[in-house]
Amino acid sequence: LPRPGSPSHPDLERRLDDLGNVDPGSFDRLICFDPLIVPTVEAIVPVLQTMPIPVADRYFAPVAAPRARRRILFTGRSTDHRESILGPAKHVFELAHLAHGVTDERLIEFLSDSDVGVNLHNEAYPTFENRACVYLAAGLLLVSEPLSPEHGLVAGSDFLEVRNADE
Repeated sequence: LPRPGSPSHPDLERRLDDLGNVDPGSFDRLICFDPLIVPTVEAIVPVLQTMPIPVADRYFAPVAAPRARRRILFTGRSTDHRESILGPAKHVFELAHLAHGVTDERLIEFLSDSDVGVNLHNEAYPTFENRACVYLAAGLLLVSEPLSPEHGLVAGSDFLEVRNADE
C-alpha cells in the first residue's frame, strides 16, 4: 500500500483500492507485516499490531552442508520486474521457480533440496516479502532485494542484498 508522503506505484494504488472495498466490521483484529503502511491502512480499518507473518515449525531446518553446485529457489508469481532479474539468472544457475500452488510438504521438499532462496519484489519498490523468513527458517542462504522494513535483518550479515540481475 502507498506509504504516506511516498511516491506511489500503480500496484500500490490497486492494493489501496482493494483495501477500500473491505468491510471493517468483518475483522475483529488486523495485523500488518509492514509497520510503514499502518497510517494508510488505519484510515480504513484499525490495525492491532505489526509483525512478520510467523513461519510454521515444520519449515525450520538446519543449514545443510554445501553442495558442489548450488541449487537456487524462488517462490512467487512472475512479474516483469522479477523476470528481469530471474531470466538472466536462469541461464547461469540451477534455479527452480515455483510460480504457484506449491505448499506444505511439497514446498518443504523444494526447500530441503535448495541451498539459496531468492527474494524479489513484485514490482520495483522495496517491501518485505514473507518468503524471506521461510527461506531463513529452512536454513537457506537468503539473497534479496533491499527489504523494507527490515524486521531486524541486516544486509551483509543475515542475507545478501542485490539490486539488479548482475549482482
